[in-house]
Amino acid sequence: MILINFLPDFLTLIFSAMKKHIIIYLLLLGLVLQSTAQTIISDGVLRYTETRTRTANTGKVTSRIFRYTYTFSFPWLKQETEMETGVLFTTLSNSQSATAMYYATDGSKFYEMDDNFSGEFPELGLYNTVPATIEYTDETKTIKGYECKRAIITCNIDGRIDKVTTWYMPGIQVETKGFNFFFKDLKGLPVSFSLAERPKMVIGERTSEYVCEYLLDTFYTITGNAAAGSIANKEKYEWIDERDKMAKLFEMLRPNTKRTAPKENKGTPVQEKITSANGSEIVVTRYNPFKEGEKLQDFEGLNTEGQKRTLGNYSGKVVVINFWFIQCAPCVKEMPLLNNVVDNNKTKEVAFISITYDTQKEVVGFLQKHAFDFETIADAGKLVAMYGVSVFPATVVLDKQGIIRFIKIGGFKRAKELQQEIDKLL
Repeated sequence: MILINFLPDFLTLIFSAMKKHIIIYLLLLGLVLQSTAQTIISDGVLRYTETRTRTANTGKVTSRIFRYTYTFSFPWLKQETEMETGVLFTTLSNSQSATAMYYATDGSKFYEMDDNFSGEFPELGLYNTVPATIEYTDETKTIKGYECKRAIITCNIDGRIDKVTTWYMPGIQVETKGFNFFFKDLKGLPVSFSLAERPKMVIGERTSEYVCEYLLDTFYTITGNAAAGSIANKEKYEWIDERDKMAKLFEMLRPNTKRTAPKENKGTPVQEKITSANGSEIVVTRYNPFKEGEKLQDFEGLNTEGQKRTLGNYSGKVVVINFWFIQCAPCVKEMPLLNNVVDNNKTKEVAFISITYDTQKEVVGFLQKHAFDFETIADAGKLVAMYGVSVFPATVVLDKQGIIRFIKIGGFKRAKELQQEIDKLL
């Protein structure tokens, strides 16, 4: 599940960029290099510096520096991201239990939460990956004293093709069990790399292009997994739940701003036990803004065809409404399952509607690459706020009189769960 508030541009930018970079080309310690290299690192530390340059359509150019440290020793993988502001983000993952926890600190505040970014590791099941293809060249370059060769790695994540220009050092093999990513077949250790095409981000009417270049600072071996599986000052971290997460992180990232994320909790708190990366149980509070047995408030919005829609358009039908957004990995993950339910009910009196705050243009572009058979109401931030949805995905099922009969906060794991609720109402 993912919580979202309507965040200022910079926070949306940080988390969106972090997710994509982590998936595609920052998780280098997952390498399982198939080469005849003599030097093998199976327990160690890799440190990289990222220079991120943004060029906006206004002509403004900004540059930022991030530092990443990866400490790995089976079954642990620890990623530490140090920002210019002094805030340190840490993701601690365990490949045996497929769990991950997330930590953030500025030195005075310490927050612990369940991790929504590590959930996008291909090995944890959210993305269908295709083996990367590698084109080796004869070009050579000396980078920071390392003799490097050039290769182009073509990666496929969930249907999206990305090419990574990579300068690698032959003679080094990194072997880490449990984490295998796009550099796993490269015949050497990546020293410098960047996307061949500049990624773009659209926020409102503002479009920005990014050049993200990564450079290896250092690497070394370690003994044992104590460093990989532990968090410094662990006793100082306090647990924050989904609804409080963005507000607290916003405050940490921009302590001097007067703009803050909403802190109001809407709906009934629902407690759920989760197991953390270190095996301990934590009680998490989600918020359900809907109530079974009540009539759902009517809405008005435009679908992707530009047609005006209200609940009245679906009178006499069972109605399934799904709340989602493009950058929500669990939302995207459940779409094939939801499509199966749509297909199973084509001849029945059932309407399937999705509501998202993403723009019409963004949704149309997304649907060209991802199949989602629900009728989509886009540009619907006001509707999301009206209903009080703060955890995504969320689904409600209405009977033929518009009464809420089923509520699901979070993603479905089986199509049968939703189909059974529909069948009760037909």
